Amino acid sequence: VRLALEHECDRVARCLLFRERQFPGSPHIDQGHGLDLEAAAIKTVAAFMNSHGGVLVLGVEDSGKLIGLEADYKSLNHRPNRDGFEQHLINLISEQIGKPSCAYTQISFQSIDGRDACAVRVRPAAEPAYVGKDHKFFVRAGNTTQSLSTKDAHAHMKQRWPS
Repeated sequence: VRLALEHECDRVARCLLFRERQFPGSPHIDQGHGLDLEAAAIKTVAAFMNSHGGVLVLGVEDSGKLIGLEADYKSLNHRPNRDGFEQHLINLISEQIGKPSCAYTQISFQSIDGRDACAVRVRPAAEPAYVGKDHKFFVRAGNTTQSLSTKDAHAHMKQRWPS
């Protein structure tokens, strides 16, 4: 399946299967698996903000096969649809990276043969973006998301945001 998003492939972080999130009462997925995927998505968004920007595609396997987001929609308690999914993403970004970081993201959807994919386009941030209460700092290195030590984060910030 060719997505219109493919023209940005050099900027796509990786494809995550949000549909595998674990929700209370769901017997199909191992406990905690979905939280790991959400954490990976948030780390990637922050890394894009701290680097040169990029696009995170959801609902597509690493192989490029479109699997869709319909199972994700059904797993949402409120508004089990695109709107609810977008709100969930925005809330995750706001809670984990900070409300101002939402200004650096744009979420869009594309539907092919009744299956949705979601693109989270992320612009480089004007200041460092940290993840979680422990303020972890991530950057993109090639096609990976890397956590930096305090020393390396400081060096990156001096280069990325010179005074």
